[in-house]
Amino acid sequence: MAKKDLEVEKHVLDPEHRKLSKEEKTEIMKKGVYQNIFKKEFTGKYMIPKTEIRFSFIYNKSFNPSFSSQDFIKLKKDSYPFINLFKNYVQEILELIASNNKPWEREYIPVYIVFGKINSFSDPLTLSYKEDHKLLLLILIHELIHNNLTKKYKDTIELHKEIDRIYQKVLISLNLQNFEEAKKKYNKEHRGF
Repeated sequence: MAKKDLEVEKHVLDPEHRKLSKEEKTEIMKKGVYQNIFKKEFTGKYMIPKTEIRFSFIYNKSFNPSFSSQDFIKLKKDSYPFINLFKNYVQEILELIASNNKPWEREYIPVYIVFGKINSFSDPLTLSYKEDHKLLLLILIHELIHNNLTKKYKDTIELHKEIDRIYQKVLISLNLQNFEEAKKKYNKEHRGF
């Protein structure tokens, strides 16, 4: 272990490291050793991945060969209400998933929206567009939980029971208003395990 790494390790393991100035902590973080420990310590939270809504004409075309440029424009326009919901809730959703399961390992999770009769899936995170944007947000939570799980499960029933456990905790903490109909639709589609 290099001398610099030993100094950093000493600061991390030594309870006195909390007395370091912000500049000293930043310098230690730049060295890259124990970065996640310091990030959690600095912010009081886990590292939260960056997310963004992505639209891809080619990706849509791979699911629906008749998908046209007019369909693409319509999909983007029709998705604006969901994008607003996404912007309002995604940070809190990511934090709640991490606090109810485990810290995030991915630093970036793109969220693709596609048009067509396909099921949403988690990798790459792909949401099948729905006019009910609140339902789409609930499906996003489900797929993000998939992204946060790394344990292998014996079957999909066991996997989805774990997803549902985390999902329910996230929903309780979010306290979403006026989502009753969307919750009913989600439960009908996703809780049949």
